[in-house]
Amino acid sequence: MVKHMHRMWYGEDRLTGTLLKPGQRYDKVVEALGGYGEYVDRIEDIKPALARAFASGLPACINVEVDTKPAHPVTMALDRHMGLL
Repeated sequence: MVKHMHRMWYGEDRLTGTLLKPGQRYDKVVEALGGYGEYVDRIEDIKPALARAFASGLPACINVEVDTKPAHPVTMALDRHMGLL
């Protein structure tokens, strides 16, 4: 969603900081700093991962891999309205 709002406000050539690379392990960064990190790529694994994060008592990052394409119909309609699709 952030990427699409940036595109509408600033244009296609100014999407800085909105594109996260797939496979980046932000959870590992948190672990390296002493926190709890876990990588999740299936929706059914999110709730158990959150439970483990809370149980750890540490600052935590649940790194959830998501689709980079807009899926919500409202987002798609906004993009079409703005001529971005």
